[in-house]
Amino acid sequence: MLSGKLAIVTGGTRGIGQAIALELQNKGAEVLITGTQSNFSPKNNFRYFGVDFSDRKATLEFVAMLR
Repeated sequence: MLSGKLAIVTGGTRGIGQAIALELQNKGAEVLITGTQSNFSPKNNFRYFGVDFSDRKATLEFVAMLR
């Protein structure tokens, strides 16, 4: 259903965000999760990026990396 799609889940390291990331992965999406931890080791083949979205510069750098 979501094969070939990239899903970005902010706060995907735990709780509701992690549950959403797992469901998207189960539906075939490639999942990229973000959080504020710099040394987080994701499970379930998620790609992880530590991003503080309250920091404008960090947010813009993250968006630029996606392009």
